[in-house]
Amino acid sequence: MADLYAKGLNASASAGLFSGANMAFRRDALLKAGGYVKVKRAEDWALSTRLRSQGRIVYDQEAYVFTDVPFNRMFEFAALAANAGLISMSIATSSPAALGFSSGFFLGSLGSAIDKIPDDLHHSQVAVAGLGLITLFRGSIPSRTYRFLSGLLVGILGHHVITEDIYDPIWVGINGPLFVGATLLLASS
Repeated sequence: MADLYAKGLNASASAGLFSGANMAFRRDALLKAGGYVKVKRAEDWALSTRLRSQGRIVYDQEAYVFTDVPFNRMFEFAALAANAGLISMSIATSSPAALGFSSGFFLGSLGSAIDKIPDDLHHSQVAVAGLGLITLFRGSIPSRTYRFLSGLLVGILGHHVITEDIYDPIWVGINGPLFVGATLLLASS
């Protein structure tokens, strides 16, 4: 099992998907790759994709690292595992709300990883605005599409609550109850 795990990590590292909490590289390669970009998250993935042009990337199973995982990242990792189960369940049951929710959470993760625009616009604000718009036009949207879009936007909102708002008492106080309420409404539909 350890060998299979090591091969998987080596393949992942070779594809440029490795975590900044446990990577090492030559200084000259870092400088030639342009260093870290200034983004809130996924700076390690951005760097690793540029490092591929500097030489071979491998997983060294003999290397050990110790790192602290921030509180919100622990929630995010657990939520990603739950999200994979929800995607499977929503496909098996043909539930548009569940498929939308799991897709929205995944898109929230992806959006956080690729968003390189320094601005004050949060994913939660986009999700809340979207929920308002689809509610406004609910009568003109087919029921399954409405449930999928509602789930998608609640998934994006949920991702933001878990990864960003948890540290900000004001935003968790605003978005937290909204997320819980919207999730309960989706579950009852």
